[in-house]
Amino acid sequence: ARQIELYLGFHSYSHLFLKPVGYDRNPPVDAAMHNAAGSAVVNAIAGTHGKIYKNIRRVELYPPSGSSQDWMYSKGGKNAYTIELRDTGRYGDVFLEYLVDA
Repeated sequence: ARQIELYLGFHSYSHLFLKPVGYDRNPPVDAAMHNAAGSAVVNAIAGTHGKIYKNIRRVELYPPSGSSQDWMYSKGGKNAYTIELRDTGRYGDVFLEYLVDA
């Protein structure tokens, strides 16, 4: 069986790179890998677009009752992340077309 190498979920705003897991305050065994991935992503976004993202575990934001990211992680997808995109909340949960190419 093939293994999923990367899972990315996208949400419309907050400027966050969310790492697993959301259901446990204890860091997962592969937290160092997640920290490195998150640092690389937030640094690339800052260098490309000048936007500052936070690199945090999902549970630091709020403990969700369930998320596709956590489900994927529990099924062996160790690189399972969510990116909260860059609107500031002005438009709510509506993702703006002009941000797609930016």
